[in-house]
Amino acid sequence: MDTILIIILSIAGAAVLAGLIYWYAFRYETGNFMLSKAEIFIKRKADSISLNPSKEPFFTALHISDLHLRKDRNGEKLIKFIKSLAKLEPDFIFITGDLVERNEYFGILLDMLSPLKAKTGKYAVFGVHDYYNKSAWEFTRNMLKKKKTYKRPNDTSELVEKLRQAGITVLQNEKVNVKLPFKKDGIQINLEIAGIEDPVIEKADTDKVFIKEFENNASCAETITELIPDLQKASQDKKPHSSAKQAFRPAARNEHVLNNPYKMLICLTHTPDQELITELSSNGADLVIAGHTHGGQVRLPGIGAIISGCNIKTKYASGLFYFKKFVLFISRGLGTGRYSPFRFYCQPEAVIVNVYLA
Repeated sequence: MDTILIIILSIAGAAVLAGLIYWYAFRYETGNFMLSKAEIFIKRKADSISLNPSKEPFFTALHISDLHLRKDRNGEKLIKFIKSLAKLEPDFIFITGDLVERNEYFGILLDMLSPLKAKTGKYAVFGVHDYYNKSAWEFTRNMLKKKKTYKRPNDTSELVEKLRQAGITVLQNEKVNVKLPFKKDGIQINLEIAGIEDPVIEKADTDKVFIKEFENNASCAETITELIPDLQKASQDKKPHSSAKQAFRPAARNEHVLNNPYKMLICLTHTPDQELITELSSNGADLVIAGHTHGGQVRLPGIGAIISGCNIKTKYASGLFYFKKFVLFISRGLGTGRYSPFRFYCQPEAVIVNVYLA
């Protein structure tokens, strides 16, 4: 009799535990949105005096990623959370893809993002879910072998227009110079913001961003060498980029020295693919901002992310990382895919990024 009772209690305990895990992972954590903060320290020159966060940031940015907006319970909570961020008014808003999964949700996306304000500019890049409405079968098959295209494309032209109505510029392998130059101690620091398409679906084109732009702009001819060393030679002989091993060498300190003392290059992309980041580093990127990973989506205490969801090590699945030539920031994002609507020990986030410059 005692054995039967133990078995019954064990089964009941296991059922309660399973129910709690389900509630936490599928119901609670997916809607437990938070506003995080990241502080990035950058020096104009190697001999500049290091900064501390007690001083005013050089600029601030609100980073939003992986909304996966849908008409469901979490979608309603997400809309409310995003609208609550309208009071922040940072210098920039950066949105790194997977905003919405279906054409019919473009309208509610516009309504959600329109209230957000930025003093200088709002920029976005697209992810695979912005381009395609995946079927359940395609999602399952994609877990075994990554696909480059899917059967149901979204109307990204309409999505670009909807975002434009919200004051958001979509960068599709494009780079812009910020119209209002930022100054540090009376010295003009030009900010360049590049948006690189999703490498997972082979839309990334760094040549279009960093080489063809200058080849087609005669007025830039005199500054090519200064802005991107050996650019003309690279265009002619396609010299190989630095290896990922070289690019991902950790920095000695948690600070970054600008690759050009008069310019800061910020690169936005959805998927933090290792090869793409290596190319961005080769082209002078100072700060790379990405999403896609959902922070691994499932994390274990003391271990971290189980998977990264792309070609980058799991230890870089989310967070702020300083390397020899650039800084990488990857957000855990806010949403989940509709075929994997769970998170575990991986709280969804929007992030205020404070960039300090010495």
